[in-house]
Amino acid sequence: MSKKPSDIYENIQIEALQEYVLYIYKNYKLAVFESFKPNNAYFVMDSDNLDVITEELCGRKKRDLLECKLYVAKGYHIKSKKRMEERINKFFDR
Repeated sequence: MSKKPSDIYENIQIEALQEYVLYIYKNYKLAVFESFKPNNAYFVMDSDNLDVITEELCGRKKRDLLECKLYVAKGYHIKSKKRMEERINKFFDR
């Protein structure tokens, strides 16, 4: 992706997202949970604060993430890297 995260966290203590890496983009007040395991989606959250994110998501199941107040989007990976980047970049332009 062309956007560079300000912080990257692995092994976040959120049970539903154990296999995910958290990328925080402070310039955009945005967080993206990304998994490199096949068939996992990415999640976009409206916050750049690790404490707020973990407090809001802790104890939730993946299916419940869509109901939290920080939720922006959930997406699935596609083969076209260009189209994938276009889809994700739209969240930075909001």
